[in-house]
Amino acid sequence: MKKKKIHTALESLDIYELNAFSKFIDSPYFNQNEKISNYFHLLEAAIRNGEDLTEIEDQTAWEYCTKEPYEDVKFRKLSSDLYKLFERFLSQTQFDADDFAQTLSRLKNNKIRKNEIFERDLEKQWHSIESKSSGISSEDMIRAYLMKQEFFKLKVEHEKKAAIKNSKILDYLKDMEYDLDRYYLVEKLRIYNTLLSWSKLTKVDLNYNKFEKFISRIARDLFENEPSIKIYNDIYQLSVNPNNLEKFYDLKELMKKHRYDFSLEEQREIHEAAVSFCINRLNRGDDSMNREIFELYQEAIRSNILIEDANLSPTTFRNIIAVALRLDEFEWVEKFISEFSPWIEVKYRDNAIYFNTARLYFYQRKYGEVVENLQKVTYEDIWYNLNTRSILILAYYELEEFDVLDSHLTSFKTFLNREKSLGSRKTHYLHLIKYVKYLINTNYNDQKKLQDLRQQVVETQGVVNKQWLLEKIDALIK
Repeated sequence: MKKKKIHTALESLDIYELNAFSKFIDSPYFNQNEKISNYFHLLEAAIRNGEDLTEIEDQTAWEYCTKEPYEDVKFRKLSSDLYKLFERFLSQTQFDADDFAQTLSRLKNNKIRKNEIFERDLEKQWHSIESKSSGISSEDMIRAYLMKQEFFKLKVEHEKKAAIKNSKILDYLKDMEYDLDRYYLVEKLRIYNTLLSWSKLTKVDLNYNKFEKFISRIARDLFENEPSIKIYNDIYQLSVNPNNLEKFYDLKELMKKHRYDFSLEEQREIHEAAVSFCINRLNRGDDSMNREIFELYQEAIRSNILIEDANLSPTTFRNIIAVALRLDEFEWVEKFISEFSPWIEVKYRDNAIYFNTARLYFYQRKYGEVVENLQKVTYEDIWYNLNTRSILILAYYELEEFDVLDSHLTSFKTFLNREKSLGSRKTHYLHLIKYVKYLINTNYNDQKKLQDLRQQVVETQGVVNKQWLLEKIDALIK
């Protein structure tokens, strides 16, 4: 039987959420339809018993819930109504956890608008919420604006006129304007920075000069003391001028000082922008950026911003390890693998551990252990397939297992020629295979051929593990 939306919805809940939804369904305030309750508890019992929900026949479910003859249209309606309650449950859960949303909602209530006692209580609630926020993130800014707007609306017209005499209401309006301007500038900078990032992958005319005049100059001249605006403006300046190291170090200091003033989403966004700048510099030959990237990742680890939805991305995991290995931080990598691999989703965990442990051993020149770990990697996606095969080439060469290496090169080449999804990347791996074959088949006493091979490798664009190849050739040139 085809899986229904309500099946997917209920299976997405953890045990605590399932318990909460069960209470929600049984609450007469949210649900007074006994048939919906019966249908939910049927599905709930199946989930708790580890059963497949698609195995429950529609007719069986309907008759269990209603004690009536099966009608397809009515059953579809029952399933739809349960799903709507699920959506309402998610909204209610979010609302219950958001003090700001609750306070703002109460402010909008007409009953409260007519009672000054309620108004004073809400002002106290708002000041309590405001005191717990930094006021720096764009979310803080828009919340301040919306709340002040609602308090402003509470005043009746004659109260507004009376307030104008002592300028209080004018000060209030000025604050609203300032909050709105700050929010607009921050969000404008964030959006434009994202566009800049994506424009590197696609051809988009962003008209830099117009933006510089319209936003960046305002951010620089009028809001230079606002940390969030300064951070996002620094990111913008680094995007258009990658040589501006002064801005980068300014951004690093601001990140350290204000990291916890932003939501986790914004912290990740700022972190990724800083790392991207460093990678861009690294790709242009600035090896000092390896240390900068490593320090950025260490700070992100300390701030716990890399764990998202209780999981660490296997891509982030291996990127961190790659940077640390380039700096010979071997003990740190061992500890990192041990402590953070449990955060990787189970279905990706083994591959991440075996592959990255193999990379650690490669840097430590323990080539037997490299092969042992890589042989445990399953080729679940093209990335692992290509990179595992590539590192095995290096390991077999270092172990001088040339017969095994030759066979591996042949099978890898066959795989590449059959694989249709690689595009230009295929050529980069084929170059590696070609030059390694030349290397193992060249008479090491023939210096002329070794020199010619080196020149070919140097002049060829797009060779996987090019630096390693050159090191091996140089070691044979006397």
